[in-house]
Amino acid sequence: MSETRIEKLVLKLSGLDELQGKRLAEQVATQLEGVSWPGEMPVRVELVRIKIKAAQGVSMQRLAQHVTTELVQGVQESRKSYAG
Repeated sequence: MSETRIEKLVLKLSGLDELQGKRLAEQVATQLEGVSWPGEMPVRVELVRIKIKAAQGVSMQRLAQHVTTELVQGVQESRKSYAG
């Protein structure tokens, strides 16, 4: 089993207060723990930048899932660019 380490995850949020932002970050971290990263390890990705616009009234869990999905896709795209 491979180990994934995220040294820094920064979320720049608008429309959420500090407590909501903290809950979102915790939910994203929890979801990232369950990600099965495909491909060869180790791979170092310096930066993945994603932009998400949340619909008004979206649940925190759904928003966390969206952030996680976009982050995983960004990492996979970065890994492809390193490989080829």
